[in-house]
Amino acid sequence: MKYQFQEGSLEFNSNYQDETVHVIRLTEPQSTIVITREPIKQGQTLKKYTENQMAVLKKSMKKFLAEQSQEIQLAGGDLNGYETVCQFEKNGVKLFQRMVIFQQQQQIIVINYTLLRKFTPDDIAFWEKVKQSYQPTIMLS
Repeated sequence: MKYQFQEGSLEFNSNYQDETVHVIRLTEPQSTIVITREPIKQGQTLKKYTENQMAVLKKSMKKFLAEQSQEIQLAGGDLNGYETVCQFEKNGVKLFQRMVIFQQQQQIIVINYTLLRKFTPDDIAFWEKVKQSYQPTIMLS
């Protein structure tokens, strides 16, 4: 099977499960966008996955605060997901984060946008453009 990524591709003799993490460091504003993917477990719903992720963050991060997750649509309404806004402390550094969680085929995809300061209206507008620009490169079922 062929595994395609931005810089090239690899061939494997067997099936594989893509669980890669992409970290994109932006210079203006100084921030990161992290994209993760993992297989959805049998019987798991997107809502339950989102709730579990928030529980893990709350347990593992100091001073964790989060707004209630909101249902959203991506890819022109073809994908449903959840968006959460949170803040926490990690290694003594306060982080502010917005994340979307959605299912595409049998994978959960999480995209988060993290700043070292509170989000300004410009930051939020940038995030809106980024998340609404998501276009799947694989067929949606």
